[in-house]
Amino acid sequence: YAQAMQAFGLQRGIRNTGIKHESAKEYYARIEEAMKEARGSEITLSKDFLGRYKKKGVDELKDVVKSLKVALKSKEDKILQSAKDIEQTSAKHEHQIQGLTEKLQQINRKIDVLLYDDNARRKLLQSKFNKQLEKLSRDVYRLGQEDRGDKNQGIDELIRKHMREVNPEANPWETLKRLGNQEKIQEDLSLKYDQGKSSIDRGMSR
Repeated sequence: YAQAMQAFGLQRGIRNTGIKHESAKEYYARIEEAMKEARGSEITLSKDFLGRYKKKGVDELKDVVKSLKVALKSKEDKILQSAKDIEQTSAKHEHQIQGLTEKLQQINRKIDVLLYDDNARRKLLQSKFNKQLEKLSRDVYRLGQEDRGDKNQGIDELIRKHMREVNPEANPWETLKRLGNQEKIQEDLSLKYDQGKSSIDRGMSR
């Protein structure tokens, strides 16, 4: 078939290159074996009685050289791919580190402001207080719906819980007094409890 197709420029593949249909695992194992043999053995060429190198020895040498070329090319490709992977990974990590560094700088700036700016500290504390006050109101409403235990005791426990979220080091009642109108807040919470309780009562009457 190869002879018949020569007229069309088709040439038979190079013999004895070691290339055949095989899995990637088998291929790389064969390449590694060829490298070991080349490193561990000395190639010698024997001569005939006329002093010429024997054809068998020359062919064997050619086969070894071809196998080594294939092995070296595979090694080179793997090294180049590894270099590309390292470069891409380094660029990715560098971008991530840069992003984290910028975030850290922002956090440090905010910390500096809080450390040295009394007004900024008060604003932050007031913001936390307002958020906890909203949660406190919702919890008291649900407590009224449940209508379990003593009303005032239940509200007091919820006040302690949420004010400690604002400032765990301070007395909850001092936090409530310093950042809000304590009497009005307690009145509103009592009303919120009653609203929660009445919503259940209306549902039951229907």
